[in-house]
Amino acid sequence: VKLLDDLDRPDTDRELTVRILNARLFATFSDIDRYPAVAVEAEGLPALTGATPAECQLLAHLARIRLGAGGTAAEVVELAERAAPPAALEDADAGPGWFVAVIIALTAADRYDPAEHLAERAIDRAKASGALSHYVWATTHRARIAWLRGKLDEAEGLARSALEAGESVREWWRLSPVMVLIETLLDQGRVEDAASAWTATGLGETVPRQRPLTPLLQARARLRLEQGDPQAALGDLSEITERLGSLASENFNGLVPRLR
Repeated sequence: VKLLDDLDRPDTDRELTVRILNARLFATFSDIDRYPAVAVEAEGLPALTGATPAECQLLAHLARIRLGAGGTAAEVVELAERAAPPAALEDADAGPGWFVAVIIALTAADRYDPAEHLAERAIDRAKASGALSHYVWATTHRARIAWLRGKLDEAEGLARSALEAGESVREWWRLSPVMVLIETLLDQGRVEDAASAWTATGLGETVPRQRPLTPLLQARARLRLEQGDPQAALGDLSEITERLGSLASENFNGLVPRLR
């Protein structure tokens, strides 16, 4: 990240500037403390059309940044749609850093059909290429869409599939499907199964300070509420608020309003 921040680049080379911003955003995404500063720099870039794969990737980042900053649904969707022309998924660099951002932006604005279509295409592409991380991320978000649509059995099956696929991965992000799984189980009234799903993560009380894992605190808070421990649930709420700062309340898809 430090090397990317210090990299000397000519202001006249727009494509290089876009590619370096993409690399910096991707490198800092899990870092709750460093990502916002890079996001501000990215938003200061002149309007992007999505003319190149690199521009599509940056537009995806910008859609998620605008979502986090409290932009309107129309603003977020406009960026997400510009980031996702039909051929974009065929680009060699179209990994989770691109399609996850687009899916999150679309689902936040209740655009479930295009989000689901993109997730399914990403799953098919991951299977064809053998890209494990792509499969885990795409399946996790396909599960989340099913959950949001009330298709609980389907959401549970997809979440478990994503977890099983990620068993050989050492990085913490492999646990992201747990959020969907716990929410889905709680919606079915299966509190003990949800508790078992949390225990299986091995996280215990401490959730690593990584952005992709912050939603796990939301799932655990809801689980604790269902278990009759509102104080512990409020403790998780406080930690979410501290991690996300003002974004926790400003974001129209924010965790805190949903948890309250």
